[in-house]
Amino acid sequence: MGRLRFTLTNILIWVVLILSILLSENFAPFKPNPLSGFSVAPGYLLCGVLILFLAFYYFLEHKKNGLKFDVVLLPSFIAFGILMIINIFRQDTRTFVNFEGTDNFTVTFSLNDRISAALQVVIWLAILYALVFVYNRYRLNKESIRWIAKIWVVLILVLSFVDFIYEFDVIQRIFAGTYNGGGVEFLMGNANVWGLLIYSGILTAIILSYKRFHWYYFACMSVLFSYLIFTTSATAIYISLASIFAYVLFEIFTRFKTDKKVAVSGLIILGSIVSFIVLLFVIMSALKVPMFVNFLNFVSVDIINKDYFTITGRTTMWKRLFELQVSNPMDLIFGLGHVTGRTILRTYLNFTVKSAHNGFMEILFRYGLIGLAVYLAFLGLTVFAFIKHIKKKNYRFAYIYGLAFLAVLAHSMAESTTIFTPNIGGLFFGFIFVLPVLNIIQEKHFTALKEDVLAYTPNKRWDYKKAFKAIFFITVLGIVSAKIVHIIFDMDLFCNILLALTIIFTCCFILVLINYKPYNRFNDYLIISLQKHIRRDLENEK
Repeated sequence: MGRLRFTLTNILIWVVLILSILLSENFAPFKPNPLSGFSVAPGYLLCGVLILFLAFYYFLEHKKNGLKFDVVLLPSFIAFGILMIINIFRQDTRTFVNFEGTDNFTVTFSLNDRISAALQVVIWLAILYALVFVYNRYRLNKESIRWIAKIWVVLILVLSFVDFIYEFDVIQRIFAGTYNGGGVEFLMGNANVWGLLIYSGILTAIILSYKRFHWYYFACMSVLFSYLIFTTSATAIYISLASIFAYVLFEIFTRFKTDKKVAVSGLIILGSIVSFIVLLFVIMSALKVPMFVNFLNFVSVDIINKDYFTITGRTTMWKRLFELQVSNPMDLIFGLGHVTGRTILRTYLNFTVKSAHNGFMEILFRYGLIGLAVYLAFLGLTVFAFIKHIKKKNYRFAYIYGLAFLAVLAHSMAESTTIFTPNIGGLFFGFIFVLPVLNIIQEKHFTALKEDVLAYTPNKRWDYKKAFKAIFFITVLGIVSAKIVHIIFDMDLFCNILLALTIIFTCCFILVLINYKPYNRFNDYLIISLQKHIRRDLENEK
């Protein structure tokens, strides 16, 4: 077994993921493009570094580690990528009638715009293939997923507490009756985006209970849901409430098979809590306590009293977007292009909103009927994986993850929430909620993986002096190289630091690639950690 399978490739794909969020599509929740205002060089530099790292990654996986390319999925990804790139380059200067149907607008894409968008397509599809069909097959560890999920829930809780202090004046106005709309939005600049993050924390807390009920995770759901209300993000609020309720009922009714007394007690406690909350609000409303009256008025006006027939105007927008796409058969079949489609969307909507507010419509608008068919096929593969879990009697796992999966799909009906699309939300929902489900399709690979890791004997040699010297000279080389590029291209400090870190990492990576002995001990340490995880999992299975 090669050390690189469980060390460098694993580290490398995470480095690629972290760097990829700096691309404009992936960084969308914060601002349209963090590279705007810089010269063209940093954008190409970032894409070039990511492509170089991905080339290293696949070289190690398939040359050194002997992994096989998927004979069906890889050609499908390549064909889809070629179609998307062709579609991007056919966008030149487009003229449309705006969303209100009053004025014409023209969108022009330069050659640099189209090249940048095409590079992002290559990076996105390479990452997607690595995650879904390589990472998932050979090294996905549920315990690692659980740790990531735990960190995420804690992070959302901390951010919610910080926002409670930061926007306490908004909450104060709600209870004082002087609230004028908007909801809490933290640093997102948009209450819906902040609501989506809290919503993701609630769903993550639910899936953390896939083994057994835990009061801590239930408390996290309750606290996050309570704060979610102040975002006024109605879609996230309703789906979160339904998800939590479905989860609680599942926990109660599954207890009837093992302990009926506990189940009955759970029903009584649930009924008592709901009754107490309802009774409290009824009494406070009857007594006309200002705080409760103002809060109920806030809930009624900003959350309950919505235009459900048009879903707050969304159906009209979807109709106009579809009409725009149908007007050109090529746009309907292939979409308006990755990144370029997003630019047209924002211009067409007159910058009133930032997306189509529907995940499936978003896919159709950017990637056309072909892209939508691929996306639906991927969802179908996930459903097939759920069926396999049920056949293997993994009922609890299938229910908990199925609940989260359906919640994400339900949210995508009113917001641009998608799975494994090139943005932070798409990658998070895919990695946390979908990959653990898909791994049942690769059970044979997991058995071979465990045997391979447990059979490995670590090398205890470690040369601190040589390792320190290598790191020192590589760091100096990285700083000097970055400074030279900075002088030539007049790059921003951020890009200068990014380039220096990239050079340092690449040099260290090459030293390990050629089996540089001072670094062997680091590889062994990571493999020993993985061995401990596998042994613990095997003990738990017994």
